[in-house]
Amino acid sequence: PGWEGMVDQDFKTFRTNDVRIIGSVTLVLILVLSIVGMDWVTRVQKALLVLLLFSQVDFIIGTFLPRSQEVYAKGFTGWSIETAKANLGANYEEGESFFSVFAVFFPAVTGIVAGANLSGDLKDPAVAIPKGTLSAIVTTYITYMIYGTVVGFTYLTQASGNVTEYEMWTNSSIPESDRTLPSYLDCTAASREGEQCQYGTIHDQQTMAVISFTGYLIYGGCFAATISSAIASLVGAPRV
Repeated sequence: PGWEGMVDQDFKTFRTNDVRIIGSVTLVLILVLSIVGMDWVTRVQKALLVLLLFSQVDFIIGTFLPRSQEVYAKGFTGWSIETAKANLGANYEEGESFFSVFAVFFPAVTGIVAGANLSGDLKDPAVAIPKGTLSAIVTTYITYMIYGTVVGFTYLTQASGNVTEYEMWTNSSIPESDRTLPSYLDCTAASREGEQCQYGTIHDQQTMAVISFTGYLIYGGCFAATISSAIASLVGAPRV
């Protein structure tokens, strides 16, 4: 019937072969780009940077705008001190710890030294590499701290995404005795007959897409960051 994406809408089926096909084609295209020369590599990297910056602006704008009930049902609250208090303490799932979470974050900062691999193309490597590396570290640190704070103030850890539940439990005119459905924030297995919630920072890996204004630019930013890293690896590795 045609291509329907790499992941089913129920998040239960992951199409590995689709990932292999798309990844192989992308890798070949990036290889061709690296063979063409550094001029085109620089142009593409600049275009990817612009897309990445637009996605970040899209994310920040989304936190200030009123959203649909579908978005609120997924755990988005807008800027809220109560949400920040709920997210302040550690809330590790069973079997997780600081280091297991840090292992996910760590690769995000390993690309900072990629500039050193391109030292042969710099006019004054002795000045440019330390300045560029330190600037990247400071910029990355500030960015991650800001975005982590933004998510902590605007998005809950768990939510069902069920609009009917959200409407029932946020409508003060409905007596609690008449609320026949579990709260959209109640994600215990007992209340949901063993099913897990799919939204909130614990369950949903697309949190930034939910928070952002369009969502599409976040996906574009993810692709831009991934492709940029792949280009840097293919271009920089032979120079090391």
